[in-house]
Formats: sequence, C-alpha cells, structure tokens
Amino acid sequence: MASSPDFPVISIMGGGMQLIAEVIDSALVIHHWGGLLSFDPSKDAHDLRSARSRTRGHSEFDQQPWPGIFHEHSRGFLGSAMLEGHRGGQDWSSRFEVSSLSSTANTLTFTAKDPHLALELTGEISIDRYGILRWINTLTNHGEDYTLNALRYWLPLSVRASERMDFFGRWSNERQPQRSAIEVGTFSRESREGRSGHNFTIGSLALEKGANFSSGAVWSVALAHSGNSAHQ
Repeated sequence: MASSPDFPVISIMGGGMQLIAEVIDSALVIHHWGGLLSFDPSKDAHDLRSARSRTRGHSEFDQQPWPGIFHEHSRGFLGSAMLEGHRGGQDWSSRFEVSSLSSTANTLTFTAKDPHLALELTGEISIDRYGILRWINTLTNHGEDYTLNALRYWLPLSVRASERMDFFGRWSNERQPQRSAIEVGTFSRESREGRSGHNFTIGSLALEKGANFSSGAVWSVALAHSGNSAHQ
C-alpha cells in the first residue's frame, strides 16, 4: 500500500536520536524511534516500508494493515486502541484520518479527524538537543457529551529490545527495579490513586538483553500526568 501523495515522509532529529514517520492509508505510522539512521526520506521511504512489512500468514488480512499510532479496530488492529471512549455506549470505534502534517528539523505536528464521531486529535512530537522525545496529544470533541476512558501513546520498539524493567516499592523503600523478559501478552503497571505514590513506577524501560548502566541500548518512556495512568 502506498503512502498518501499529499504528505511526505518526515524525519526529525535531536541529540543523536531520530524519529521517522509517514502517512499510510490516512494513518500516521511511526517507522523508527531510536538512534540515527543513514536515511534519505526522498529516496529510502519505499525500502523502509518494505523492511517493516510482514509476510502474510493463513487467516490474516489480504493486505497488511497499517494502524499507525491510532491502533484502531477499524484498521484491523485487535489489541488496545489508542482511544477508548463512547457516547452512551455508542460512537466507540474510531477511524481517525490525518488532515494536516508538518515538521521542522526537530518537531512534527499533525491533525487527525473522525467526522463521524465528531472528534479531532492534534499532536506535537519533538526531540530536544539531549535526544529526549516529547509528545503531547489534544483530543477535541465537536459533538455531544463524550466519555473518555483512555488515550494511549504508542512508540515502536526495535527487535533488539528483549527485556523490560520498571520500578516498585513502599514508603522508605521506593524505586526498586524489577526486570523480566518481554513476552507475548500485555504487562501493565497501573496507578489508580489519581497521582503518583510510593509504588508508582516513574517510567517503563525496554532493554537489549544484558543492557546496564555502561553498555547496551535502552528505550524509556514516562508519562507526565497527575491522574490515573498505565505503563504497558
């Protein structure tokens, strides 16, 4: 499936880190989040997309779906969707389509709309000079009252990541690391206190096998939010 002719492949960089994204079938797809690649968006987009394509197995879709950051059921994604919400039990399945996309050297901004649900999503992804990625989404409801249950942020991981680590604890013994293999299924650390606490994991890490403070690659995410949250 070809990318939209209206939007170019975008690469933003900062602090030795790079993010590469493009619009495929009206969804914003992040191809890469990690170290710098030798990549020319005007020449290498097809090769990058081909490298991220899967072979088709039995009982799968005839064409590979590209759910992108939206992770929507309407795009063939069967896991947790980016957006969970409803209007009185209806309007629960979204299909956002990117309507605008722009970038600078280190910032990507987008707008996506679902006219049937009367919802609009705007986002800004930036990488600072230290290589830290910052992502802010804003969801706007243009219709009747909408119940928002969850709004998830998603970033791709390299196949090199095989272990995960987070933190647990109690008063006077906070931030104790726990580490295990990344396996099939969902591992979730949830906070339902409406704020952080002694058992709150300050972040969630994905690591190369054996990575430590002196060697190996690590990808880390943290949610800057004072309400209920989940790191998965």
